[in-house]
Amino acid sequence: MKHPLALHIRTTRHAAQGLSASLIHSQMGGLRVSIESRARTPSPPGTLRFRVDQLEEAHVAAASASCCVMDVAEECWRAFVRFLRDCPGTTSDFTACVLTTTPDELSQTSTIDAANELLAAGMLPAQMRIIYADAPRERLPETAYGLLARFVEQRAVLEHWRTDAVLSDAPAFSRLQRDHSQLGDLLHGALDFELDLERARSAGADEASLREVMRKVLSQRMVLGVAGDIGKVFDTLSLPRMPSSAWREEAERCAAPRQDKLVDTGPRSEDRIQPMPDENGTAPSM
Repeated sequence: MKHPLALHIRTTRHAAQGLSASLIHSQMGGLRVSIESRARTPSPPGTLRFRVDQLEEAHVAAASASCCVMDVAEECWRAFVRFLRDCPGTTSDFTACVLTTTPDELSQTSTIDAANELLAAGMLPAQMRIIYADAPRERLPETAYGLLARFVEQRAVLEHWRTDAVLSDAPAFSRLQRDHSQLGDLLHGALDFELDLERARSAGADEASLREVMRKVLSQRMVLGVAGDIGKVFDTLSLPRMPSSAWREEAERCAAPRQDKLVDTGPRSEDRIQPMPDENGTAPSM
C-alpha cells in the first residue's frame, strides 16, 4: 500500500497559501517537508526544510516517510516541476497534488500555469486538487475565481475539480493566516488553553500572565469555531485523516524528555532535522 504523500504548491506569497499546507498537515499528520529558497522562520517541530537546490534530498525524505505533506514555496514550484520532468515516474509517488489559489488575478494565473506545468510533467488529472483560499463569503467560487472557472471549462480533464474546498475570509481564518503553527494540536486537543487558564488562576498567576493566556484562549475558540469548515475542506481532498487519539499519543510521546543527545524534532517528524545553510551556503553541524 502506498504511503500517503500530499504535495502542496503555493502559487503566490499570500498568507493564505501557508495556511492551506498547515490545514492539510493538521488532518493527515506525519512529516512535513518544506521547500523554499531560504528559511524565513525557525523550523517548527516536525518540519524538515530544504533549499531549492536540494530537491532530490527533499523528495527522498518525503517519499520515505510513512506519511508526509510536502509544501513547495511559490518561488520554487517551477524548479520542482523541472525535477519531476528529469525523473519520469516520480509524480506517481504522490497521493494528491493540491494547489491553493486566492481571488487576485496573479494567483489565479499562477495556479493555471502550475496546473498546466504539472500535468505536462506527468501528474494525472485525478491527482490534482484545488483549495480556494481567502474566498469572499458573499460570492460563489465560480464568480470570485472567474479566470480559474474558465480554465477548468476549457480543460475537460480537470472537470472533476471541486469548488467546495473553500477557506473564507472569515476573521478566524484571517487570524490563522498570521499564526497556524499549532493548528493541529488545537484541533486534536493536544493543546487546551482553557485548561491552562484555569491552572494559571489556581496557581495565583499575575494579571499579565493571565492576559497572555486569555489571548491564547480566544484564539483557540476561534479555531474550534471553524473546525467544521476545516474538516469539510479536507474531506474534498480525499486524503487519509489521522485520528485525534493517534495525534495526541504521538504529541505526548515526542514531548517526553529525550535521554540521548539527538535533536528533538517534536511531534510527527523524522529523527533528524535537515539544517538550513547560512548566507554562504554552509550548513551548520548537528
